[in-house]
Amino acid sequence: MKSSINQVANIKAVLWDIDGTLLDSEPLHFQSLQQVCRQYGYEIRVADERALVGKNLEEIWRHLNSQSNMPVSESSWRSQVIENYTQQISADRERPGVCGFIAKLAQHGIRQACVSSGEAPIVAANIAALGVHGYMECIISCDDVDRVKPDPEPYQLAASKLNLAIRHCLVVEDSCTGIMSAKTAGMLTVAWPHSLSDHSECRQADYIMSDLSQFPWHLLQALAVTQVANGSC
Repeated sequence: MKSSINQVANIKAVLWDIDGTLLDSEPLHFQSLQQVCRQYGYEIRVADERALVGKNLEEIWRHLNSQSNMPVSESSWRSQVIENYTQQISADRERPGVCGFIAKLAQHGIRQACVSSGEAPIVAANIAALGVHGYMECIISCDDVDRVKPDPEPYQLAASKLNLAIRHCLVVEDSCTGIMSAKTAGMLTVAWPHSLSDHSECRQADYIMSDLSQFPWHLLQALAVTQVANGSC
């Protein structure tokens, strides 16, 4: 785990990516893509899976349509994929310990937000499946910005909505695309890769963890105050 000692006790909010970070949802996304694309004679390949991690449906459509000119409009295809996914997402897709960890952060006074490049209906379905809406002060989807990750706009918007300086925000991401977005915005980043993540590209994050037990608690301002007062975490 890397360290940034000059940032100790300066973080006031944790900004979470959603797909692949809070939820092991990437396999379900690909399943939904496969089921819809098969209707139009296209099979999602392993190479497609790697290329599409961290991408929203507009980007995925451009990629797939460049491989095979599918006989369906983009809007119809997107609606079908969204419907397929939102009907199947459930709480059992939670990554280990996520909901309890979010609750623990809230108990320590750490503010939280979700920042995604996904479409609003998918974001809403994911948050509902986890039941963590009440912990999130703002939720950003691709519908809220002009430019999605890796552009810094989604994270800049979240910081603005929280009325926090960039330096007070810590981002948790699973993909290179998201890490680039957060770092370009000037935020500290924690990479929490999953099975489809490019682990080598995640090394550009400030911290890397294999599970939530490795989360850099020492960076959190409110927790530092609590530790001083109580002598423990």
